[in-house]
Amino acid sequence: MQVQLLVGDRKGRFPGSNCLLIKGARTRVLVDAGCRRDQIHGVKHSIDAVVYTHIHPDHITYHELLEGVPSYIPAYDASFPTIQEMAKRYAPPYWRDWISYIKAVFNLESLPVAHKVYDAWDTIKIGDVVIDAIPAYGHTKGHHVFIIGSHVHLADIDLTSFGPWYGHPESSIENIIADIKMVHELGGKSHTTSHKELLYNSDQVSEALNRYKYALCRQFTNTLMVLRGLVPSTPQEMVNMGAIYKRKIPGAEKVMEYFEYEMITKILDFLVAKGIVGKNREGYYLKRDIDEETCYSML
Repeated sequence: MQVQLLVGDRKGRFPGSNCLLIKGARTRVLVDAGCRRDQIHGVKHSIDAVVYTHIHPDHITYHELLEGVPSYIPAYDASFPTIQEMAKRYAPPYWRDWISYIKAVFNLESLPVAHKVYDAWDTIKIGDVVIDAIPAYGHTKGHHVFIIGSHVHLADIDLTSFGPWYGHPESSIENIIADIKMVHELGGKSHTTSHKELLYNSDQVSEALNRYKYALCRQFTNTLMVLRGLVPSTPQEMVNMGAIYKRKIPGAEKVMEYFEYEMITKILDFLVAKGIVGKNREGYYLKRDIDEETCYSML
């Protein structure tokens, strides 16, 4: 099997996203549908199936262009088959704002239909293409890393300088740390992600994963910096102070504020468990400071 990274708009940076084209001797499979419209048009008549790493707007943007192509969707994600259900899953208090946001940014009116579903650790066989679906649930409960022969597609373990994203109620910092460790142990001769235009070899991906952990630590130390000036404080009071997002997408402010609130809350609770942050009736407070190196060794 051969793989080809189809780099999306903005070099794959959100709201752009990459696709992966898998070429067997007789079968061609597309992974995700968030790359450029012209790329989807270019492959839609030659692919035998589309397999989604998870159902997120940036990974399904042009799914409607693939009508009639069999689609494989994670079983958990398939249990939320409408945009409204997905909105209530991902942004419960602001689900209407979330729908407005994805319609404006992605022009999404529907979700892909699950012709077939797969579960964690399943081996997906489509003709002579074989994909092993590895759960990586720090990002979402439906998110999977794919192993295709000696290639590993990391999906939204995206190795960006922003670092891990865990703004949904179901996301988990502890699982993200476990996911990074898991990818270190998977091996693989080549690696791609959904939001970088690079093809990594084994040494390069190891270095990139280390940088990714440092980016997570930067989110931690930025949060502590805000907390230091507001002690004691609540996560809601810390939103819009640069701990996670330096800017908000126009029209998506409420949704992004909610995601930032979720991430700050997870960071603070994680650091409470580590004895770095305390919590009382008035909110969270700093017990001891840490730098990125200390954070990295702690993870």
